Amino acid sequence: MIIMFATFDDTAFPLVRIRLGSIKDDDDFFIFLKQCDSYDIKYENYTFVFDATNVGYISVKYAYKIKDFIRERKACRNNKYLERSIVIASTWYIRGLIRLIFSMETPTAPVYMINNKMNVQNLLENLCLDYRDFTSNVVCFLPA
Repeated sequence: MIIMFATFDDTAFPLVRIRLGSIKDDDDFFIFLKQCDSYDIKYENYTFVFDATNVGYISVKYAYKIKDFIRERKACRNNKYLERSIVIASTWYIRGLIRLIFSMETPTAPVYMINNKMNVQNLLENLCLDYRDFTSNVVCFLPA
């Protein structure tokens, strides 16, 4: 069995759930970025929900690679259909990496960071009504 960094579940599209694990190598990470990029080809709005609760140590170099990926998407104006992302990050280290990424580059769409899987559905329901409607335990990063 091949274990990948990211497992994508788009059976409930436009909601795309992505379970993250350990990064095997740069190729593994590159495949993850290409898969993320591929959802714009559907020409439909979508939401990513990243579950990073099983992620251990990730090298800081991947935060810089994500920053570069975001910057490239903005330069190509390739960010039309991603409406929002929710990141479930329960460890201080992963939460710190996410803060680092968005301190270097603002996201292409709003990103909401939470620490508990149980809060995803409630957050999605509130965001459908108003993108600013979320509780105080949610950290929000907005596009520039």
